[in-house]
Amino acid sequence: MKAVGVGFALRKIGNATKSTVSIESSDPEAVKIVTSSTFSTHRLECPLGKVVDQQTVDGRNCKTVVNWKNDVLVQEESWNGKTTSISRHVNESGNLIAVSLKQGLENMSSSLR
Repeated sequence: MKAVGVGFALRKIGNATKSTVSIESSDPEAVKIVTSSTFSTHRLECPLGKVVDQQTVDGRNCKTVVNWKNDVLVQEESWNGKTTSISRHVNESGNLIAVSLKQGLENMSSSLR
């Protein structure tokens, strides 16, 4: 989080908070991603393949595009010449796997579906 400019206090809260991610798609051309924790709830609703303005959980204003690539939901964010890519898929055990690439650093987390 430090690499993308998140302040000390928010990093401490983020590291201590467990999030739940819900991905919904009632429209085949759009997606809704809801990230909830005891600290906050963040919603991203957007059409697939179209760039939208987004304020991230950590307060960054960025351009975001979400696409399906095979069976992986890929969310790409760009701001101030920087980029982040978050890939999400469900593995054979039914766990949601999220891989985040930020500034060349890789973070991986998973949660039960």
